[in-house]
Amino acid sequence: MNLTKTKFSKFTTLSLAITICSCLCYASALIPPYAFWPAGIISYSIPIILVFHLVWLALSFIFSSKIRSASLISIIIGIPYLTFTFEWNKQETEGFSILSYNLRNVREINEEGKMVFSENMKKWIIEEDSPIKCFQEYVSSNKNPDKNIDEQLKAQGYIKSSNSNQTKKHTNGVVTFSKYPIIAQGEIVLNENKNANGCIFTDILMDADTIRIYNVHLFSNSIKQENLTQRSKIKNSLGETYRKLKSGIIMRSKQAKAISTHAATSPYPVIICGDFNDIPYTFNYLTFRKLFENSFERKGMGFGFTYNSDLFFLRIDNQFFDNAFFKNHSFKVHRDITYSDHFPITGTYSLN
Repeated sequence: MNLTKTKFSKFTTLSLAITICSCLCYASALIPPYAFWPAGIISYSIPIILVFHLVWLALSFIFSSKIRSASLISIIIGIPYLTFTFEWNKQETEGFSILSYNLRNVREINEEGKMVFSENMKKWIIEEDSPIKCFQEYVSSNKNPDKNIDEQLKAQGYIKSSNSNQTKKHTNGVVTFSKYPIIAQGEIVLNENKNANGCIFTDILMDADTIRIYNVHLFSNSIKQENLTQRSKIKNSLGETYRKLKSGIIMRSKQAKAISTHAATSPYPVIICGDFNDIPYTFNYLTFRKLFENSFERKGMGFGFTYNSDLFFLRIDNQFFDNAFFKNHSFKVHRDITYSDHFPITGTYSLN
């Protein structure tokens, strides 16, 4: 037996197996989790696969070239996913800006480790100068003037559109504020618990044109961070984590389909903003991307991570837009604003 041929055959088989497995993982993002939920979990492995192939490709030039072709093929096929991960684009200053920010009920963790009302966050969201602001997990007090954000933004010239739950004490939910006239608004019911999730659309008059802004907060996994990051708790919480992850994946895929279907029939140019609670390697992200451009991909800088936690490598807040009607000039993640567990994002646009 020729040992050289045997070794070559083994490496060829290994290369083929690696390439096939990588392609199957890439394809999993195209399968709706509401039809086959394991595809949603498999798609989470795509960034790991990309990192593996990039590292292996680099090492192959130093140590061995035996299965370099497998990594090259896998990287080439996965190039679209690489563009979801890192961008380096020129930023422009013209256009109107849209802010999107998950406020965590306007709370931050103080020096004693307690969750308290955030005066810093309140001040920032009121003073930030975007004429359109989309908030998720918004809260405004009706009893305490200092915490009545509705009135303080109204004093700045903003009009409110929301699915907020109104009580005598406060309002909370998904809220959009605009300095431009609001001519209509509506809601896509995603979940019976409006406190947790929702989607509203707001029709805004800009000079002679009308645009539609969707403000989205997709279903949250509600998995405790320590159950994913602390070794002592990971094992004990595996069952709970699995159940929550599965239900979240299925629920968000249904919500993404409902919103994208609604947006596709909009009579006005569309921009979709919000907390999508999913990374860019999923069916949900691709569902929106099939119809609209992503502002980070067009005008982002760096990795664009938006989650402010130990799981810092997550980009789950997005802005999508219809490039047939809008020109995207810039996109920014405000990583210096650390009050919430999300960083605020802004995109600037002009009508074509």
